[in-house]
Amino acid sequence: MMHRFSFRRRLLPAVLLAALVMATLAALVGTRITTTRAQTASAPQAPLSGCRGAVCSFPLGVNPGLQPGKPFACPAIQNAQASIHITNRFVTGAQNDNMVLTASGLPPNTGFDMFLVEHSPLDPGTFSGFGFGWYQSDLQSNSDGHAEVTVRGIFDKETFIENPADQFNPIHTFNVGFWFGSPDEEAKVCPSATPAKTPFNGEQNAGLLAMITQGEPLQFVK
Repeated sequence: MMHRFSFRRRLLPAVLLAALVMATLAALVGTRITTTRAQTASAPQAPLSGCRGAVCSFPLGVNPGLQPGKPFACPAIQNAQASIHITNRFVTGAQNDNMVLTASGLPPNTGFDMFLVEHSPLDPGTFSGFGFGWYQSDLQSNSDGHAEVTVRGIFDKETFIENPADQFNPIHTFNVGFWFGSPDEEAKVCPSATPAKTPFNGEQNAGLLAMITQGEPLQFVK
């Protein structure tokens, strides 16, 4: 009995030590998992499973053609930030969606035009054009470079343009972007050559794309 008791006494600290080691390892693993999740959550990425909340938000990025080293580089907008916030009619029960676009860091006192389009130059692969576009609103920055506008319509998974060539295969315009109001207005705030006009305003004489979404985010509003 003494030998058996002595053996148990010697075994007990070893068991406690092993348990302590396992608990420490578990704590370390938990810390690593938590850190990884936090890093992943902070990365701006489209909610691939869909946004089913009452408000869905998505960022816009600056047109790559305005970034440093490009022919129409525009330092006045390279640090701009913008996002859209959509009230989800599938959740709220409303007849349509409200979309609020807010932007900061824009060139001050500058006019822009906002469109829904098919394609974005921020998406992977070769960009060959914006595809079909739908004029939504004007947008004007104030003296601090801040701009905000609210539009009402269908800005979700059902946003489309009816396709007369194939009526049951609609053309979806899931990206949101805004363009400089005119080439001359763009040239005033960007120290580059005056760009050729683009069709993205009411008179079809807009400047270049300023900012746009990535990944066709409207399709994720469900």
